Amino acid sequence: MHLLIVDDHPIVSSGVRLVLCEDNDIVVRDARSIAEAKAAIEHQPPDVMLLDNEMHDGSGLDFCRATLAKNPTIGIIVFSVTESPTVALDALQRGAKGFISKTNEVTDLRRALRTVASGEVWLSEPFAQRIAFLKTTRLSQFRLSSREQQVVRNLAKGRNFKQIAKTMCISYWTVVKDCQGLRQKLDARNSTELVRIASELNLI
Repeated sequence: MHLLIVDDHPIVSSGVRLVLCEDNDIVVRDARSIAEAKAAIEHQPPDVMLLDNEMHDGSGLDFCRATLAKNPTIGIIVFSVTESPTVALDALQRGAKGFISKTNEVTDLRRALRTVASGEVWLSEPFAQRIAFLKTTRLSQFRLSSREQQVVRNLAKGRNFKQIAKTMCISYWTVVKDCQGLRQKLDARNSTELVRIASELNLI
């Protein structure tokens, strides 16, 4: 197995190398930035990539999707300091084959690597349950009103708040309020993420 570790904290990469040193069938490379990771993948695509979700030169989750668009056979495991099921679900929706917290046991890391290398999806049992609950909750509770759907569709077309207000014949502040409510409802950090999540959940 060829493993590429993409993490901008040297101690993390060194730690993973150390715990895998007895696994003679795993060849480990590492990249300290997304730019380095791109070069490493171009040189030799790995079988599995252990990817930090937040890199100093960009979003690991965005890089996950972009990588799989060009190299769909790479098994990507998002490696995160957070234990948020929302982040995990986001990673899976972008094509990751696994999600593991940096607080997990070494045995979990080994199991995750080998499971994903075999082409399967890996999540720890507690995480799988939390993600299933979150996904069900999103689908059952996150129903958008007709106006909310129109707002999101207009955002998807690249229109700003003033343009949306004019198009929908509503006030600017109504659009602002609707977008704030939508971001909170869908746990989105900005309008771009709001459109993406709504689209992935087939809400628009």
